[in-house]
Parts: sequence; structure tokens; C-alpha cells
Amino acid sequence: MRDVLTGKEMHEVEIAWHLAPDLVMENSQGAFVASADGTKLAVLPDSSANWLYASEKYQISPAYGKLQSAIRVAGRAKLELPEEHGTLLIAGAAEIGRFTRVQTTGPAVLYRYEDSAGSHCILFSDQAGRWSCPPFAGDCKLLYLLLENDEVKRLILCDGSRAEYKGKTIVQNQSSVQRFERDQHSGMTEASSSDSVKLHPVS
Repeated sequence: MRDVLTGKEMHEVEIAWHLAPDLVMENSQGAFVASADGTKLAVLPDSSANWLYASEKYQISPAYGKLQSAIRVAGRAKLELPEEHGTLLIAGAAEIGRFTRVQTTGPAVLYRYEDSAGSHCILFSDQAGRWSCPPFAGDCKLLYLLLENDEVKRLILCDGSRAEYKGKTIVQNQSSVQRFERDQHSGMTEASSSDSVKLHPVS
């Protein structure tokens, strides 16, 4: 989840995740893990950001004249706007890795999540046209890559036509597509697109 905060000057800001009252909350490796009936959901904030996070109990009113206790995960910071903040939601939460925003220059923003599966890289660009964020480049608004031993194992591209990794073109279409996905596993490659006519994966 990417929260983009607009405006100018210094502001005290807050982001809160409101959770169902029957969930059990615990803190694990910088994440807030909510669980109930054997299912888990982890709320993992960007650990590189200057935010203070805590789980809090508070009162909600599900009906007039009735109060019940609930839990929220709240993050607070004093920031000079504009700024942004990333939060990763992990279903199942069997493993908690490290989630950070990588310092970049230019219009693209890069977040990285490291776990046993590899390095998950998520790039956003709010400006139209080509961008460069070494070792990545492209013209899409969103790009996700799973890197395993420096090899692209999974790719998702949204609202764009091209993506590159380390100077090599990994996706190229004649015109922009809403969505393109490619997944490599067990020696097989699967690909899908919102427009199959425009689908031109580059291996």
C-alpha cells in the first residue's frame, strides 16, 4: 500500500489500520501480526522511514448506544510535504522479511522486500513517459519484479509498454497495456496480458 501525502511545509501526519475487534495482535520483527482462527495478516511498515508505530486499543460504536473495544495499528510522523509512505500487507504471515524504500533520484520510487523467496522490487512512477531507476528502467506506472539469484522470476507491469533490468529489455510492447504478467517456475514460463495482441515478452 502506497500513501502519497501532498501539500507543503511541515505537518504532523497519521496513518491507521483499523482491525476487527476479535483479532489477536502481536509484534514480530517490526511487523504487526493480527490473527484469528489460524489465519494471519501482517502489517509491515517501511522500516527505513522516520515513523513511530504502535498497536492501540480504542472504542468503536457498531450501533447507536453501543461501544466495543477494537484494535488499530497507527503510525505517526512529522514530515515536510510532499512525501510518501509504504506499507506491506502479508497474508498468511508465515515469514516476515525486511521492507524498505530505496533512495532514488528521478520520478520513479522503489520499494524492496527481502524474504526467503528472493528480492521483491516494486516501482511506482507518477509521471508520464520513460523513467530510469538503476538497475531498472521503463515507461510504466507500476513495475513488480521477483529477483532470485539476480534472475527475474516474476514480473508484473501496469499501464506501460516497456521494462528493463540491468540494461536488458525484459518486456516490450508496441503500445501501452493495462497489465502484463510473466511467471517462471519449475522450468515453465506463464504469461498473460490485458491485451494479448500487444503481448511481446522478451526472454
